[in-house]
Amino acid sequence: MLQRSTFSITLFLITNILHAQEWIEQLQDGHTNVRTVQESFHSAWGDREYERGKGYKVFKRWEWFWEQRTWPTGERPDPSVHANALTQLRGMLPLPQAKSASWLPLGPYSWQSISYNPGAGRVNCVAQDPNDPNTVFVGTPSGGLWKSTDDGGTWTALITDLPTLAIGGIVIDHTNSNVVYCGTGDGDGNDAYSIGVLKSIDGGATWNATGLDWSLSQTRTVRKLIMHPSDANTLFCAANNGLWKTTDAGASWTLVHVDGTRDVEFEPGDPTVMYACGKGFLRSDDSGNTFTSIAAGLPLVVDVNRMSIAVSPADPQVVFALCGREDDGATRVSTAAPMVG
Repeated sequence: MLQRSTFSITLFLITNILHAQEWIEQLQDGHTNVRTVQESFHSAWGDREYERGKGYKVFKRWEWFWEQRTWPTGERPDPSVHANALTQLRGMLPLPQAKSASWLPLGPYSWQSISYNPGAGRVNCVAQDPNDPNTVFVGTPSGGLWKSTDDGGTWTALITDLPTLAIGGIVIDHTNSNVVYCGTGDGDGNDAYSIGVLKSIDGGATWNATGLDWSLSQTRTVRKLIMHPSDANTLFCAANNGLWKTTDAGASWTLVHVDGTRDVEFEPGDPTVMYACGKGFLRSDDSGNTFTSIAAGLPLVVDVNRMSIAVSPADPQVVFALCGREDDGATRVSTAAPMVG
C-alpha cells in the first residue's frame, strides 16, 4: 500500500512538471494558439493558490498582453504583416510629410503600489558610453531605445518607427562613441520578436540593419550583445537561435553555437577565453570560434530553465553560474575555479 501511494505521488509530480514544461514551451512558440497555452497552464497549475516565483505572474502578464492582440479564435497574428507593410510604405514616393511635434516623457516619476516590486515597466539592458559617463542608453522590452546625455536627468526616444520596439542588447564602440549597436527582440519575456542587430554611426540618431537581419515571422529574440575589449570590429550576439559572431563590425555574422544562448562573457585579461550559456555552460579557448560544453558541478540541462554567468575581475579563474529551475523558476548559484576546458 505504501509503495502504491509513493508511486502515485511520484507520478503526480512528474505529470505536473511535464505540464509545466509544456505550457512554457507553448508560450514561447509564437505559432501556438493562445487558447491552447491557457489550457496547458491551467492543467499544470490546477486549483493551487498563488505562489511567488512559480511562473503564475509571468503567465498572467503574457495572457493579458496577447488576449488584446489575438483573433477571437485565439490565433496569434502574423508579426511579419506589420513589418512588410512598413517596408512598402517606406518604398512609396513621395513619402507623406510628418507634422512637426515635440514629445517629452511625462512620467510617472513616483508611484504607490502594494506590489512587492513596484514600478512603471521593465528595462532589459543599460549601456554607459565608455568615453562619456554622462551618456547612457537604455533598452526596454516593448518601449524602444532611450538615450540620456545628462546622466539620466532627461531622456530621448531613439527608435520609434520600427516594427518592433523590443531591445535585448546595447553596445557602444569603445573607440568611437558615435558607433552604437542594438539587438532587437525581448530575450527575457520572449514575446516581442527581433529584426536582428541594428547599427548607428551617429550616436543613435539613425539606424541601419547589419548582416544579422531577421524578419519578425522567424520569432527570434536577442538576449545579449558584447564587444571584444580590444577589437571594436568583433562582436557577439546571444540569441534564442544560437550565438553569433562578427569580425567586420556587423557586416557579416557567423553562427558559432547552434543552441539558444542567453549570456556570453570574455575572461578578463584574456579575451581568447570566453564563456557562454543557454541552459548549459560553454567554454571557448579560441576567441569564440568553437565552444565546449562543461557539465561538472552544474545542474542537468533538462532541469534548467535559464542561466546567467559572471566572471570575477579579481580572479578571472572564478566563474559564477546563476541557474533557474525548469519546474518552478527557483534559482541556484554554482561556482567553479579554475574553469579549464
